[in-house]
Amino acid sequence: MAALLLSGCARCESKVEFESFVKAPTTLDAVEKLDDPPDVVVKIEKKAAPKGGGGGCGHSALCIIVVPFAIADALFPEKLRLATIEEKGRETYHAVFRENGQFVQALWFDGGEWKKLALLQLSELGRNLVVEVAHAPPEADGKPGKFERSSLQKQVDVMTGYRARLTATSLPEQRVVIVGEMLTHAHADALPLARERLLDAAEAAMVKRRALEAICSEKAPIGTAEERALLLADLDRQGPDTDTSVAALRCLDAKAPEKARGFTARIVDASCAAEDAARAEELIGKLLAWGGAPMREALEPDVARCADGTRRLFLRFMLGAELAEAELTELATRPEPKVAASVIARLDNRNPTHARVLWAVLERPDGAAPAVLLALDRNGNIPDAAEAHALAGGFIVRERHPDQRAAIGARLARTPEAERGQARTRLEKKLAAESGDERAALHAALLLLGDADHQAGAARALYGRCIAPADAGAVPAPAPSASASAKPGAKPGASAAATATATATATATASGSASGSPAPPAEARCARRLPEHPWLVDDTGGLAAFALRESGCRERELIELGWMPARPRAPERGRVCAAAE
Repeated sequence: MAALLLSGCARCESKVEFESFVKAPTTLDAVEKLDDPPDVVVKIEKKAAPKGGGGGCGHSALCIIVVPFAIADALFPEKLRLATIEEKGRETYHAVFRENGQFVQALWFDGGEWKKLALLQLSELGRNLVVEVAHAPPEADGKPGKFERSSLQKQVDVMTGYRARLTATSLPEQRVVIVGEMLTHAHADALPLARERLLDAAEAAMVKRRALEAICSEKAPIGTAEERALLLADLDRQGPDTDTSVAALRCLDAKAPEKARGFTARIVDASCAAEDAARAEELIGKLLAWGGAPMREALEPDVARCADGTRRLFLRFMLGAELAEAELTELATRPEPKVAASVIARLDNRNPTHARVLWAVLERPDGAAPAVLLALDRNGNIPDAAEAHALAGGFIVRERHPDQRAAIGARLARTPEAERGQARTRLEKKLAAESGDERAALHAALLLLGDADHQAGAARALYGRCIAPADAGAVPAPAPSASASAKPGAKPGASAAATATATATATATASGSASGSPAPPAEARCARRLPEHPWLVDDTGGLAAFALRESGCRERELIELGWMPARPRAPERGRVCAAAE
């Protein structure tokens, strides 16, 4: 019943003109004129609107009008006027008006029964009507009993107007609004016209979906159960489109899936034929939302008809079937990203089979590493030796993805010392065969595994990182005592810091003079290039900076390393940060 008034004037700033189809008074003036003590006593008072009928609203007349007939906060202003008529000691009329006198709704005793009256604003018809919307017999104490909906069409012909509006409007979006308003207010009187739209093959799916949502509403279904069943049977025979079939599920009981067989079969067929795996997943998700886990067995014959083997496997997985490791691996390594991501997201790393699939995907250059890492992190577990070995493999094959390498390295760093041996051996073996930036990247991985002796090797990717190309030639060679030339395990000396600082200042000053405006401090310019989060890493230098920071290097030390000239022959072993000593 609440939906009946949601399009009413409610919070209108001024009064609206309306047509009244009730005999009861609908203005405060009309109510006041009925005052004729002692037989008829009229009382008009100001009150605050009840908040949804709770908090002591009880069985008062005002609460009966409002609850559950409408949502008070949505329909009423903070202040209202309540009019009451008492005839020969018995209250026969209670009405709610806005503070400006606008009629909203009323409870009226007439002809031996209680009637609810309301102002309905039918925007699609351009009409505002005051009509009877519900009626109830009195109980022994004279209060209203159970209310039943009153027919709007029997009071005023609205269906002719709605039919004309649907005929004249070609836009599906507008027809959705018309059908929604029509079913909300005319209810069962609108069922025949709604049926016509549903069985019209040319009608848009969005219009049919809106009609089915209203007809099969859980709180206020339209028509009898027999009428709805007949409508669904006729719709099923027609073979509706996929979206209409999905909408029809709300009209069917998931505990009796055999009665929905035609609709569910069409949905599965559509998910099999969908070009986009995301669409297939969406449709299967809607079937599961309707029928739950038991749907897997009920839908198995339909899934078996899917000619595309990979898609059939994907549908079975989406329905919760237990797949073999090879089948899961096939899905998780599909070139179609949505398939792989959807499967990986559902794998449980506590399941040994699922964990092996995740590791296998990680070691493929084209594997969805971000999705795998999310799945591995879902349960917060610590990598064991086998997972660390796979992480090392995943790091090695992702030379073109430094951000993914940094994220893999961050998880490697969580491996307990006793479990790191296989991963360390794998990385050291690869290190021996590489050169240049790739060697620095592998040093960074080993550094993240906890071997601080790889600081110097990782730092090779930072040298020259904070020097703009135009400034590179102006940077003097470091003093002999600079940390870059230190023996393995030595601290960076004060001369390195002094040289780096002096160079930074000179470069910034020269740059500012040339441009005619002050240059940003060189230190800040460099710091912006040293990422703190793995997903911000965009090259090997960023990976090295991330690993060095994780090993204990301070920001200032990283900046100093970046200001050192590039030195390919710099030592590869030893510590270069005092903070890590």
